Amino acid sequence: MRIEGSPNINPIKDINGSVNDTALVIKEIKIAQPEDFEAQDKFEKSSVVNISQIYDLLSIKGISKEPESILGQLKKLIVDLLMKHSEVIELVKNIDDSNDNQNQESRVKLINVQLGKMRERGIKTESFQIDKAMTSGSSKSLQAEFSKVKSTLLASDLLDVEISSEEVVVFLKNISNEGKANLSTLAKEVMEMFNEIEKNSGKLPPVSKRTFQRIMEKLDQLMIIQKHRNEPVNIKIELIKMIKETIQEQAKAHESLHRGKNEQGSESKLANELKSGNEAKLRSELKLGSESKLGNESKLSSESKIGNGKALLLLQGRLGIKESSERILFFIREASEGDQTKLLYLVKEMSKTFKEQESEIFKLPEISIKTYEKIRNELFR
Repeated sequence: MRIEGSPNINPIKDINGSVNDTALVIKEIKIAQPEDFEAQDKFEKSSVVNISQIYDLLSIKGISKEPESILGQLKKLIVDLLMKHSEVIELVKNIDDSNDNQNQESRVKLINVQLGKMRERGIKTESFQIDKAMTSGSSKSLQAEFSKVKSTLLASDLLDVEISSEEVVVFLKNISNEGKANLSTLAKEVMEMFNEIEKNSGKLPPVSKRTFQRIMEKLDQLMIIQKHRNEPVNIKIELIKMIKETIQEQAKAHESLHRGKNEQGSESKLANELKSGNEAKLRSELKLGSESKLGNESKLSSESKIGNGKALLLLQGRLGIKESSERILFFIREASEGDQTKLLYLVKEMSKTFKEQESEIFKLPEISIKTYEKIRNELFR
């Protein structure tokens, strides 16, 4: 959902302090409401039927009797998604193998054949093709081309956790809204399918595991929203709880990184980059996007010189600006149901919570401020 035009929402402003300060202070978070709008703890009754209690007697056996069973469609969707992840990761590893200067022409052919097979399955890979003419050029030029294709693949939607999870969640939400199954039943099936696939095929890559976790997070959020659809106070409570947990976890991870020291005793480069919220630069310099998606956790830990799991978790994305903002955004968008009044009500509560957390924990890390700004910009751009 995108709102046409921007409500008059002032951004977080007057942030004092630099990277080296012991505290970052948000002086003011304001939301100016339209004159005819007054936030209330009461919504108009939704036209969407609350279906959370309708399907208690519906069993998996009953679902499976449909001509093209829901479970069959769901499993195909998940298998196709995981195959796509595996194919992209295999392709990236083949590109890495191409660093061997021997037989480059056959390697380029192999990579392009893989890309072609992916296109046949409906995966858009046109922009990743390697020009065969490059094989007659210098080794340096060819390696630059390999690196470019690899970087483009890793940054593409093909390995994006949010986009990957959304395809499955939209399917499940539609099934639930059509009255064919409830979300709790479908969530159990998703869990069993992922476990079965991992058991039969071996360890799933991190991007697939994070996609599964994101699917389950979204289903949990949807079930909460469904349960409290006409109870705005409870929706507000759930939103505030989510924001507080996110900020507090970010602050703890930030503090762990702040204490990180390298062998010379100076503050680690890692801590400085995260204090400033500069995730993109950090990932680029440490190649975290690549190593995280390919599953090289040991290399990640070694390069980052971080001894605790919380900091590494932050680097892998869960507490980062992108994933933190996407979790909160998803909840706000789904809970507002396309109603601008509900949206403004929830945005107001979000802003109040960020400001209150600044007072409560005294030091709101830059990464939390940037999370807020990203949410606001996405909602009202």
